[in-house]
Amino acid sequence: ESSFTVQSIIIPIVGLFIYILIKKRKFVITKNFRPLLLMFIAYNISLGINFIRHGVNTYSILQIFYYLAIVLWFFLATQKKFTKKELNFFVNSYIYFCLGCAIYIIFCNLVYNNNTFAIINLLGHKMEKNYFGAIMSLSPVFVLYKILYGKRKILNSALLVVLFWAIFYSNSRGALLSAGGACLLLVGIFLIKNASKKVIIITICILVGGFFCLKPVVQKLPYYNRYFVNSYNDKSNNSR
Repeated sequence: ESSFTVQSIIIPIVGLFIYILIKKRKFVITKNFRPLLLMFIAYNISLGINFIRHGVNTYSILQIFYYLAIVLWFFLATQKKFTKKELNFFVNSYIYFCLGCAIYIIFCNLVYNNNTFAIINLLGHKMEKNYFGAIMSLSPVFVLYKILYGKRKILNSALLVVLFWAIFYSNSRGALLSAGGACLLLVGIFLIKNASKKVIIITICILVGGFFCLKPVVQKLPYYNRYFVNSYNDKSNNSR
């Protein structure tokens, strides 16, 4: 998003590489990592050809560092097998982080009526709404999983509402679509494995009925036109 926010992750990642080398541990290119590495090589070859044809631009160079940060992080993440306790710690940390972001975005929209929401980062740049929405989009899926298969269902249900509320206020259509679609898929898998056909039919009827009952309320919300009226094939796709 042109402010070097994600790319700054490279600094601690390089630090981790140095730490591992000091500990005299070997790096292993796992099967899970190989496709991503091949994509990174192909991406840079394509970009190099583009540079030769059209010249070098700053935005494309930032994109290289952006993808490099993802590749390096995934490489480190595939160097060890994480325990269930460690994975739970990572997921819970991510959920709490998203909850903090959600409270902030809801506060900005309700108190300041900020209809074109953007977070201002430490470098003074606005964080693009789709970038912010992408960060948030997986959190409802993890929380819904806890509701379906874990404990504290009432508390997690309230958390799920807050997270979806924040994603809606982020004004990111892609984030809302991906989070909503993934949650529906998760509920579908749960019902197929654990419920009878009668329960599945009743659940579908409740969801469809709830949609039509809530539609008049949703129509009064900010961003309704952006989500449900305006075409997704708009000017925001021109550079993609």
